[in-house]
Amino acid sequence: MTFKKRARTCFRWIRWKLLSIPIQWKVLGIGGLVALIFGSVTLLQIRSNMERSLSKTLAETTLAMATSLSFRIERALITDDRVTIDEILERTRKARPDLLYTVVQNGRGHIVAKTFRGSVPAGLMDLLPATASPDGTLTVLRTDEGHIFNATAVVLDGKAGRIQLGMSDRSIKEELGWITRSVLVALGLCIVIGQSLALFLTNILNHPIRQLVLATNSIGAGELSARAEVLSGDEIGELALAFNRMAQALERNRRLIEEREAARVQLVHRIIHSQEDERKRIARELHDELGQSLSALLLAVTTEDSLGDACIRHRKKLESRILELIEKSRRMAWNLRPSILDDYGLDSALSRHVQEVSRLSGIKIDYQLVPPGNIPRLERGIEVVLYRIAQEALTNLTRHSAASRASVVLIRSPASVILLVEDDGKGFDMNRIEQRGPSGTLGLLGMKERTLLFEGQLDIESAPGKGTTVRATIPL
Repeated sequence: MTFKKRARTCFRWIRWKLLSIPIQWKVLGIGGLVALIFGSVTLLQIRSNMERSLSKTLAETTLAMATSLSFRIERALITDDRVTIDEILERTRKARPDLLYTVVQNGRGHIVAKTFRGSVPAGLMDLLPATASPDGTLTVLRTDEGHIFNATAVVLDGKAGRIQLGMSDRSIKEELGWITRSVLVALGLCIVIGQSLALFLTNILNHPIRQLVLATNSIGAGELSARAEVLSGDEIGELALAFNRMAQALERNRRLIEEREAARVQLVHRIIHSQEDERKRIARELHDELGQSLSALLLAVTTEDSLGDACIRHRKKLESRILELIEKSRRMAWNLRPSILDDYGLDSALSRHVQEVSRLSGIKIDYQLVPPGNIPRLERGIEVVLYRIAQEALTNLTRHSAASRASVVLIRSPASVILLVEDDGKGFDMNRIEQRGPSGTLGLLGMKERTLLFEGQLDIESAPGKGTTVRATIPL
């Protein structure tokens, strides 16, 4: 594995781990991090601004103090009254604890007074400016213990001497320390309040989400009656409502599937039983009708020599029985599988079947192909499906409708084929038929199932006293 692949894999693993952290901890972590960054930036900005402001104030105070002392020791410095100078310096030192040192020099540059207990530290005078302006000079000395603000003021324009004093930045540090503690306390309080609010908010958000997860797991386990609790009208509440609608649709679809599956099972059993009944009926008809007829024919043939003058009459009866037998055999074969459907197509088969049903039932039934003319044949499976639907519809029509007129229309178009079977019979209540369950609608269900084999649709419109319309539509 190359370095890039290892790095990519490592990055994906880290991203997965980060995204897998619970939402509550994500919110708390992000909120705490934002508060920490904002507080740190704010603290640094406040400290920087306060340090500049306090440093400027201390510098001005130090320079003003040096100027003030230069005026106070002016007379004593001219008269070389060192006792007075020392008293003034001592009172000033006691009044200003931050005053580190004071050095007074005469006009010749000799030190005449100082606040150091011993001698002036070596090198200190080298760090101080050799000259000073009439308005005073300020110098900031950097030491290991901090900054020293050194102010130099001249006495009588430097003719009588000058005074130098150094102020520690301890007050600045103490002030900055106090400000830092105050900001940190305020920041900590804000973080506690913010995290408490974030914890409260995440609990509000997580509770409905957990309810959704529990409901989803229940539905995943097959308990479609589970519902999510709707606790609010916000987006999460809308999500819970949408979830509940989805669960209701799933439960309704499952009931429909179970009902359809039960109907399908009954249909399969009905088809099997119907096939067996059909075999029994064919066997019985062959035995009773064809067998008896053949037996009678055999008896007639064997006794023909003894008939004498009645031979002609018996021959005519024999011919009539043979013709009747041929007609019954032909009708049985037609009902099982019309050969004309295979040889000439759906149009010819429907036309012939409509004529036969109309002749036997006495109902005037019209057949029409729209548009007429030479059109290509349909797929063999579609022809069989439409023929069986028409056969079932006409069977129901002759048995139950009590109609006087009916029509069968086959409509062809490039996109679909439509079969219409209409009658002016007594009709029926479709809702009552459906309420009987699958056992009461097996014929209708059989037609629907046949239509669905080719992604078609079967519509049945009927009402008491208003006839019945069966419409089968199959897309091409």
